[in-house]
Parts: sequence; structure tokens; C-alpha cells
Amino acid sequence: MLKTLSDQFQRYSAEKKDLLSIIETLNLELTNFDNEEKNLKTSVVKLSEEIGQLQSSSVMDNFLRIVSEHSRLEEQNNNIDNEISIKKNLIAENISRINAVRTEIEEQQNLIEKNKLEISSQEQKLHQLLHERTLVSEQVNVLQNSLEQKRVDLENLESAIKYLNTAKENLQQQIKNLELQINVENTNKTNYINWLNDKYNLSLEDAKNLYSNIEVDFVQLEKLKKRIESMGAINLAAPEEYVELEEKYNTLVTQQQDLIKSEQDIKQAINKINEQINTNFKETFAKVKENFQKLCGILFEGGKAELVLTNEENMLDTGIDIIVQPPGKKLQNINLLSGGEKSLIALALLFAFFMVRPSPVCILDEADAPLDEANVVRFMKLLREFSKATKFILITHITRTMENLDNIYGVTMEELGVSKVISLKLQKEQAEVTV
Repeated sequence: MLKTLSDQFQRYSAEKKDLLSIIETLNLELTNFDNEEKNLKTSVVKLSEEIGQLQSSSVMDNFLRIVSEHSRLEEQNNNIDNEISIKKNLIAENISRINAVRTEIEEQQNLIEKNKLEISSQEQKLHQLLHERTLVSEQVNVLQNSLEQKRVDLENLESAIKYLNTAKENLQQQIKNLELQINVENTNKTNYINWLNDKYNLSLEDAKNLYSNIEVDFVQLEKLKKRIESMGAINLAAPEEYVELEEKYNTLVTQQQDLIKSEQDIKQAINKINEQINTNFKETFAKVKENFQKLCGILFEGGKAELVLTNEENMLDTGIDIIVQPPGKKLQNINLLSGGEKSLIALALLFAFFMVRPSPVCILDEADAPLDEANVVRFMKLLREFSKATKFILITHITRTMENLDNIYGVTMEELGVSKVISLKLQKEQAEVTV
């Protein structure tokens, strides 16, 4: 739209330069005519003096010649005066046109600035929404990566905890076995002491004193040592390590819950944005669909028209099918319609959008070329209705279209190599032509 307004402004500027050039040429001609008028007046005065001198003379032929020359010069002077008057009127008319064009150029400049501000505002909003969506997506990716890493760390910690729990259970089992063995040995010791006392009437101290010189079975003793050593060392710090690992595990679980909540919040924000986009799209599509049906009914004088979403469940990825049934024809794909019918459908869709969001200026290039005369009449009737809110500029070669326009601009070449800009301002049944 902004490019269209800029092109129109350039055309107005070019037309202004042409008009200024014409005025300069006319001013130069007017100056020449003024000089010629002065020369003629001087000649008339001289001739009048000669006539006065010849009135008392007897040379009648010279007198008649001077009178004839005087009449010719007066006639020429009158013609020049008339031509000067015409040129002045033409200059005044061109000046009026220049002022009108200048006023229109100023209006177009103001409109361009207004549209620039509006476009800039909409672009800023769009960039902001896209930036927010990009930031949200990046944050989601970062959080997902972090969540995945935390899950891996959590699995490693769970594996380590299982290993430690297994080691702890083994150690506890070893401790129980040793305690049981100690109890057994103590029981055996007590039994041996009782057995010594009951059977031999000896105490442990008496037995030591009597039998301390007895050799010990070191082989059996070594077996017992190896058996004890095979049991491994007891990790006394295992409970503290378990508490530390349990605290770390609880911390990781808390972080995991925070990440899951953040992910849910981000997904809710994305869903909210998508819901708003879907709502706006549905509202606009419903309005455009209703307007499209009305306009197709006007342009085709009946029939059916429909805009159908290809995927109503997913508005962000849906397409739109255009189904049109002109009067007297079967329902068929738009590709099977004639060129004129396709043009009417395209115009109906364009104006349907205008009814939802009007545009101040619209340029149509050969939009009526595929239309027959009856369709051109309906098209121009619809165009005149929309021209109350939108200024239309048509590029056309159709005579019927030109008859319904307010202003016509064209270029003609009356002489070879010399082109002229012509504009016609149509007012009901009469036309005003300006060259």
C-alpha cells in the first residue's frame, strides 16, 4: 500500500513538472505577443502620422496603400489581442489545476505518513509477538535440555543409591553374621567353661595354667583368619554417606518438580497465545466468509459461494478452499470456472476483506479485462459502492469501465513523437477535457 501511494505521489509530481513547463512556454509566448503588440502599435502610430502628412498631398495612391496597411495591422493587432486573452485564460486554468494537484499531493503525503505510522506500529507489535514466541521456545528448549540432564543425573544417583543400599545390606548382613558368630563363640566359650567345670572340675584359669604349653593348630587358625578377612572391612561411615546421598536426592527431586512446573507454565502461555490467534482468525474468517457469500450473490446474481477450512481442528496449519456455484451450473472446483468467473470470485474475496478492514487506497490493474459487458456493469456498480470509503485507481482499456469513472487520465500522440497528457473529469452527462 505504501509503495502504491509513493507511485501515485511520483505521478503527481511528474504531472506538476509538465504543467509548470507548459506555463513557462505560455509565458514566453505571451511575452513575445506583448513585444509584437508594442511593435504593431508603433507601426500604427507611424502610419497615422504618414496619413496626416499625405492628406494635404496629391499622391492618392500612397494614401490608399497606407490606409490598407493600417487596416491590416489593426486586424492583426486584434487577432493578437484575442490570442493573448486565450493564452491568459489557459494559463489561469493550468494554475488552478496545479493548485488542485498540489492540494491532492499534500493530502496524499499526509495519508502516506499516517499509513507509515500505522504500518510501523503493526510491524512493531508483530515483531514483539514473534520475539516473545522465540524467547518462550528457546526457554522451553533450555528447560527441556536441563530437565533431560537432571533426569540422567537422577538415574545415575538412583543407581548409586541402589548400589550403596545393596552394599549397606551386605555390610549389615556381615555384621549380623559376625555378631552371630561372636555369640556362637561366646556360647561355645561358656559351654567349654561349663564343660571343663562339670567334666574336669577345672576353671578356665586352671586349664590355661595346666595346658598353656599345648601346641595350637595354626593351620586351622589361619583358615579362620582368612575366613574373617574374606568378610571385608566394615564401613563405619556408611550411615553418614547414606544421609548425604538422601539429601542430594531430595534436592534433585525438588529441582525436577520446579522444572516440571516451569514447563507447564510455559506450555500454558503458548497455549494461551495460540488460543488468542485462533480466536482472532475465527472471527475474521467468519466475517470474510459472510461478506464473500453476499458479494458473490451480487456479482453472479445468485448461486452459492463458500469458504471452507481444510483443518478446523488446527487453525495454525489450516488451508482454505473456495467453493463457488454460479447460477445454472453444478458445484465444481474453482479451477474449472471461466476466466471472467475467476476474476469475479477474486474481486468478491478482495472486497470481502475490505469490508472487514477497509483500505484508503486500492489500485486495480486490468481487473476488468476478463469480464464481459454485463459483468463489467455489475463490477462498476459494486466498485462505486465501495468508493465511498476507498479511493480506487483503475488501469483499464474497457470503454464501459471508462464511462463509469469520475476522472480519466491518459496519454495521446497527435503528432508523431509528441505526446500529451490528457485528463477527463466526467460530470453526469457532460465531460470537461483538459490538455
